[in-house]
Order: sequence, then structure tokens, then C-alpha cells
Amino acid sequence: MPTAGYAYAFVISEYAKAISGFAFVISEYAKAISGFAFVILEYAKAISGFAFVISEFAKAISAYAFVISEFAKAISEFAKAISAIAKAIIEGLSSQTTRVKCISQPITE
Repeated sequence: MPTAGYAYAFVISEYAKAISGFAFVISEYAKAISGFAFVILEYAKAISGFAFVISEFAKAISAYAFVISEFAKAISEFAKAISAIAKAIIEGLSSQTTRVKCISQPITE
């Protein structure tokens, strides 16, 4: 017949089994949380990579806009030069108009 010592040992053994089972459940939850943390970390890395790509794209667009702006400035300066040349030609022609009129008049002397 079992004694009280055996009964206490049995109860303690059952508590140990229950605590071991509880520890196993906690361990499984920890593994699941760790896996979820890994997924979140990978997602964060992907977002970081995407942000880097967008940043580089923005830099490229900015550089392209700068080049276009400089090209527009050059075209504007070229247009000013053409305008100045045209103005000089018009002024030169208009200053010679009187001579042309004089030359085209018949000589009456």
C-alpha cells in the first residue's frame, strides 16, 4: 500500500508535468513570436530597400530637371543673341534706307 510519501511524490510529479507542458506552450508561443518578428524584420528591410530605390529615382529626376533647366537657360540666352542680331540687322538696314532712296532716284544733273 502506498504511503503518504509516494502520494506527495506523485502529486509533485504531476505538477512538474503540468509545469513542463506549460513551459512547452510558452516555448511554442516564443517561437511563433520570433518567427513573426523575423517576418516583420524582413518586411522592414524590403521597405527600406524600396525607400532607397525611390530616393535614388528622386535624385535622378532632380538631376534631369536640373539639366533641363540649364538647357532652357541656354536656349533663352541663344534666343536673346538671335534677337540682338536681328535687331542689329534691322537697325543696319533701316539706317541704309535713305542711301538706297538716294541711289534709286534718277540723276537729273
